[in-house]
Amino acid sequence: MNKTKWNSKQLKALITENIRKAGLDPVGYIVEVVTGRSGGEGYSGCARYSRQWFRMRVPALIITKDCFVGSDGKTTYNEVQTKQMQTIFDSVKFSQVCQHELAHNRGVRHGEMDAGIRYCEQDEDWAVYFEVKADGDGEDSGLY
Repeated sequence: MNKTKWNSKQLKALITENIRKAGLDPVGYIVEVVTGRSGGEGYSGCARYSRQWFRMRVPALIITKDCFVGSDGKTTYNEVQTKQMQTIFDSVKFSQVCQHELAHNRGVRHGEMDAGIRYCEQDEDWAVYFEVKADGDGEDSGLY
């Protein structure tokens, strides 16, 4: 389920490819995509060992506000536009974290992971071809 403003169809395509690249079957997977902690500027996740479930935390969208003082001396706030904390969704970083969480789904613990996957620094350059735009509705748009 997608609880962010990022596009659900594009997220699903990226997640499905990550699951397949991990040697797993996407059928039956439960994946939650939520806004990161404390305003969420980066990518993180959590997963269950030997299960078909994981959660990904992604950058949030923020509302910018214009503030001005009118001729009557009152301060007024107007919502200007929704602005991304990042200009582009980082599909490579998302995939690095995703592969780390999928390793947990395969039952792998941190001490058993190679350094690249453990620290989310492995090569996932294939993911640059997956674009994720900020045009989702933020509702449970049914990733899986």
